[in-house]
Amino acid sequence: MTTALITGASSGTGAAFAAKLAAQQHDLVLVARDEKRLAEVAKAATDAHGVSVEVLPADLIDPVARARVEARLRDCCAENHLAVLAWFDSPITGTDGNHEFFLYAKHEN
Repeated sequence: MTTALITGASSGTGAAFAAKLAAQQHDLVLVARDEKRLAEVAKAATDAHGVSVEVLPADLIDPVARARVEARLRDCCAENHLAVLAWFDSPITGTDGNHEFFLYAKHEN
């Protein structure tokens, strides 16, 4: 089973991707600022599809929070394949030795 790390997952497109990927039996790591809404999205995915969901509250504008997400992203890649959706101001690039990744999207105030 693959794991999808999804940023912006508390609402809108991110939450829709979470629901779609959970329906396809992907485990999820959900990232966004609003921990309460993330928990609601996580519960819906688990209840409806029985997938494993990790909630990772983070504001990706904050470099410390972004570093936590980068570290979790590397952990996901080391364990299995990874699908990513991201919305934030600066790119994250890296590799786990088997997979290269590049994330970039625009943060909107």
